Amino acid sequence: MSDRYNQYRILYSLYDEHFNGQLSGLNINNLIQKESLKDIIKTTISGEIGYLQGHGLIGIDRISSPYVRITSRGIDIVNAILDKYHVYLKDRKDTDLEGAYNHISAMLDSIQKRRETNFYIKSFLSDTKIFDRSLVPNYIQSQKDINKQTIGQHIKTLSELPVAERINKLEDKYMERKASFKYDISNSWPTKDREKQISKSIAGFSNTDGGILFIGVDNDGIAVGLKNDYSLVKNNADGFRLELRNLIKHFLKNNIINDLIDIRFHKCNAEEICEIIVYPSPVPIIVS
Repeated sequence: MSDRYNQYRILYSLYDEHFNGQLSGLNINNLIQKESLKDIIKTTISGEIGYLQGHGLIGIDRISSPYVRITSRGIDIVNAILDKYHVYLKDRKDTDLEGAYNHISAMLDSIQKRRETNFYIKSFLSDTKIFDRSLVPNYIQSQKDINKQTIGQHIKTLSELPVAERINKLEDKYMERKASFKYDISNSWPTKDREKQISKSIAGFSNTDGGILFIGVDNDGIAVGLKNDYSLVKNNADGFRLELRNLIKHFLKNNIINDLIDIRFHKCNAEEICEIIVYPSPVPIIVS
């Protein structure tokens, strides 16, 4: 639980800063030194920042010194957790929790109310696994006929192996590698053919048992990075993620597909690469 709780605390710190007027985020060194995170080892915070970025909950701007900010998805997840915890408090009969609910409910200031709610949240995160479940695509969570635990474990097992180890393995039915997203290395030019290949790979995984697609890794398992693609998509991971999701809407059409993928970014041999985790779809996904 400690890893999840630390991840949530880092996310909440950025959430609180956002609603305190720091819309552009925090210098990464200032975040690490925050009083609310002082008991977490600095290297642990750095690692968890990468994890949260990979799940699209935070963004990192690297124009000068890195700035870390919460994304709209991160805000939505924190809001959902705090709201559900408030309902949880209301329904509990324990004297201490009833007192906490009455204390929080009486507050008029919304920022202070969120902070007080957050103060009590550790056991709730552990008991309900709500933060873990928030990272599973919404469509999967909403389906009654899908074994969410099996799907989650299958993807979890694949995605938690060391990245360097996975990209060096031979491709199989659960893993593919692409050197680029838009940029055709052989022609030094962007091409729609690259984009369609990515779409076909995603559709192939979603129509079977799911799988993982790496972008920025060549056929030999060497991390070549995303620099060329970044130059075509606003020069950062956020732009890459947005273009990728737009591409999926264009080629795959079915609206559920965007809820069946999880986009993460990793550093490997000093190169940034993209990992796309694809969940199996209950309906056929067609490439158009």
